[in-house]
Amino acid sequence: DPARIEAAIFDELARIRADGVPPREMQKALNVIQSEYYFELETISGKAERLGMAEVFYGGYEQLFTQLDRYKRVTAEEVRQAAARYLSDRNLTIGVLAPEGGKP
Repeated sequence: DPARIEAAIFDELARIRADGVPPREMQKALNVIQSEYYFELETISGKAERLGMAEVFYGGYEQLFTQLDRYKRVTAEEVRQAAARYLSDRNLTIGVLAPEGGKP
């Protein structure tokens, strides 16, 4: 039921805007970011992609070597503030995809 899913998402976003993200969830997110970072560096293609992204999006290839440090410095309060600013009800667009001729 899309309405039930939507309500659950809204509830979770409201909780994050009010209370932030628990430390365990912050650590889980950091673990995912770190594992993806190191996994991509296992191949020449992954290294090239990471270097290119650092050059284009972060101001220089040197930033590749400090990306994880920047992620580690993000606090739960900063996440809460960003959620309050960007994940508000007035910044919302909802789309429901359903099979042709079917119910969502």
